[in-house]
Amino acid sequence: MIICAGNTENYDFAKSVGVGNIQVAINLSKIILENKVKRLIFVGSMGLYTKENELFSIFEFDDANNIELSSLNNQSYTPLNSTISSKLNSSNFICKDFSLANKMYEKYSFIGENMEAFGFFSCAKYFNINAKAILIATNYCDENAHSTYLNNYKKANELLENYLENKGYL
Repeated sequence: MIICAGNTENYDFAKSVGVGNIQVAINLSKIILENKVKRLIFVGSMGLYTKENELFSIFEFDDANNIELSSLNNQSYTPLNSTISSKLNSSNFICKDFSLANKMYEKYSFIGENMEAFGFFSCAKYFNINAKAILIATNYCDENAHSTYLNNYKKANELLENYLENKGYL
């Protein structure tokens, strides 16, 4: 089953589950309980923490982390298992400070972030379902993150759909 967040990231071939980790976990749990789901693919966008990668690059992930920016200055902690397991970070807040984004790359080797990935992978793990996220970079995590995303998401959605078709996911 292919899922997406929704809002500006809707696809005819994907079921929308909501924006942010909490909505995804709740709505995806409901879908899993109502359907016989054997495999999950989450598709959508991501912001980049480093300019070593280009906009409209597509990445495939098997897991995501949930590390907040405040951890960079030792201002927070989490009781969650925070073993770095992926190059993808996930938070309900979008980073718009490129110096902090770059520090996330340097400290944790994260290439970027997506708001729904941690909730998606947490839900899939709970139900023991094989899962993958396929994300396209729409913006850098800088002061222009949101406006760049808005300018790029239509093209990104088309490129992502072509990628999925070419890779045989559709």
